[in-house]
Amino acid sequence: MTSKYTKQKVYFWIMRIVAAIPLIFLAWIVGTILFYGIPALKPSILGAPTPGSYETYGIGPAILGSIYVMVFTMIFSLPIGVLAAIYLVEYAKDNLFTRIIRMAINTLASLPSIIYGVFGFVFFLIILHFPKSAIVAALTLSLLTLPVIISASQEALLSVPKSYREAALAVGATKWQAIRDHVLPNAISGIMTGGILGLSRAGGETAPILFVYAVGLSGFVFSPLAPSMALPFTIYNLTLQSTGLEYTLPLAFAACLILLIIIVALNIVAIYIRSKARRKLEKVRVS
Repeated sequence: MTSKYTKQKVYFWIMRIVAAIPLIFLAWIVGTILFYGIPALKPSILGAPTPGSYETYGIGPAILGSIYVMVFTMIFSLPIGVLAAIYLVEYAKDNLFTRIIRMAINTLASLPSIIYGVFGFVFFLIILHFPKSAIVAALTLSLLTLPVIISASQEALLSVPKSYREAALAVGATKWQAIRDHVLPNAISGIMTGGILGLSRAGGETAPILFVYAVGLSGFVFSPLAPSMALPFTIYNLTLQSTGLEYTLPLAFAACLILLIIIVALNIVAIYIRSKARRKLEKVRVS
């Protein structure tokens, strides 16, 4: 009997250690970025780049360009991803057509990001003759984030009990009213999580924006229809394309830190929206 409980404790400790490994690596990565990035955070870093002067080198255009791309990516991908998930969960029948759609979603989720970059370059820039811009980058990255959003939204919708739908239909609501007023409010937490996961991946991609948006140096570009700098490509340039790595590496860590802050801020916004939706839903249930 004692041996059985001893083995159980050993297994539990092994599982704890395995679960702690990702946290250790996360703390290591974040700690390294903070250690090297914070000293490089100066007011001048929010300005435009000054070639040849690393003391006053700024990445402000890259920050603005990345924010543009993230915002438009979310605008394009989130509604389409949620509507596709609603169709697959609530309306579509299990037939050959829907199985092909699900297989295509899984295939898209496994493709390397550089394939999306090549596709965006050929389709948007060569075939459609669009200029390099934040809009084209967002359209390209939307294709990359859609599988994540669709899959997460499907799981969130499936987690809502069928009784919610049946109760709404029983009192005379249409199928869409039942989905809109009862299913979506209960699934908003998972949908927002999927949206932020997809957006976080898009925000850190280098290959797609290299083909359709990013340039090495530019001033502040306020139009979403023109090319500009972007944080992932700027980090790549500061680390792998620099001849003075001792000067550019701190700037690269500062850029990593700013990108990390943007992603964390987006997650905080998503948590706030989820919490607000849950509180509103609880008030409705109580009343």
